[in-house]
Amino acid sequence: MKRSERLVDVNGYYLLLLLRLVSAVVLWLDFTSIFSNITFYWHSSPFQIGIASTVYGLPGLVLGPAIGRLADRWGPYRILTLSYGLRGLTSALLFAAPSIELFIIGVFLKGIGNLGAMPAEQLLIKGMLRACYALVISFSACRSMRQTKATMCRPANVLA
Repeated sequence: MKRSERLVDVNGYYLLLLLRLVSAVVLWLDFTSIFSNITFYWHSSPFQIGIASTVYGLPGLVLGPAIGRLADRWGPYRILTLSYGLRGLTSALLFAAPSIELFIIGVFLKGIGNLGAMPAEQLLIKGMLRACYALVISFSACRSMRQTKATMCRPANVLA
C-alpha cells in the first residue's frame, strides 16, 4: 500500500475504531453485569435466568433486520445516538429496578438498545472506506473486539 492508502490516513478512522471499542466494552459490561446481578443480587431461579437470557437475545432475532433498515433510512448518526441513549436509560433502569420483574423488563429494553450500534457502525465503515479496505477493517475490528473481551475478563476475575 502506498502511504496515502493506509487505513490510519482515512478521515475518521480513529474515531470509528474508538466507537467500535467502546461499543464492544459496553456490550461486554452489560452482559456481565446483567447476569451477575440476576444471579448473585436477585438470587434468581434458573427459570428466571433463562427468561432474562431469552429476552436479552430475542430482540436481535425479531427486530434486528428492521433496526438495520432504520439505520439505512435515518442515517447512522441518528441511530447511534438513539442506541446509546437507550443503552444509558436502560442501564439506569436496571440499576434502580425494585423487583426482578422490572429488572427483566429492563433486560429486554437493553437488548433492544444494543441493536442500533452495529448496523450504524457498519454504515459508517461502508461510507468511509473504499471496498478494498473492507476486509482489512473487518479483521482489525474483530481482532480489537477479541482483545478487549480477553483483556476485560482479567479485571472481572480479580473483582469476583
